[in-house]
Amino acid sequence: MENKTFQEGRSFNRKVIGRTKEALRALNVQFAQEHAEGSDDMLLEYVRQEAVRFGFTPNAGEIIGGAYISSRFGGWKHVIAAAGLPSPKRQRPITSRKIFQDEFERQTRLYARELREQEAGEHPEKAGKP
Repeated sequence: MENKTFQEGRSFNRKVIGRTKEALRALNVQFAQEHAEGSDDMLLEYVRQEAVRFGFTPNAGEIIGGAYISSRFGGWKHVIAAAGLPSPKRQRPITSRKIFQDEFERQTRLYARELREQEAGEHPEKAGKP
């Protein structure tokens, strides 16, 4: 029984990690679409605000839209220089980044709710339905 629970937990985590990565990809695409006409100054201000929020200079992969902004300026080094920020430290592995952890928590809640709703639909008596 304990092994089954362990396997279910691993499966749940793998599913949530996949959902998290896909959600971040979608958010990055949405950011690029929404800011295609945005000014360079607006994008630099966004990067500065993210640096303040994090308490350090982020790498491109640590903020939504980082890759898009990097491409607009010809590289992240140019973004950081134009924003007047100190050089960022080495980029953390994706699962250690705040952006990933925040989205992982959100996806965990969403997926758990979906599973509960699915189970309640398959077993109406558990949900108190006739």
